[in-house]
Amino acid sequence: MTTQDTPNRSSRSQRRPANREALDELLRELDISPPGPARYRLVSRWAAKHVWEVNVGGRPWAYIRYLL
Repeated sequence: MTTQDTPNRSSRSQRRPANREALDELLRELDISPPGPARYRLVSRWAAKHVWEVNVGGRPWAYIRYLL
């Protein structure tokens, strides 16, 4: 592999965790409706991946994982 074949690293802004509005919008885009108001908690921030826990009614309901 040559240097020109190496993908660019994400920018610092892309490495910041998503905000609540972006996570809400992602669920809407995917036509996913939590059964109540969702709260988000960042549970993993490793390498080029973030994992969010989606809590509804104080209980884990789903996880969102995305690559940066």
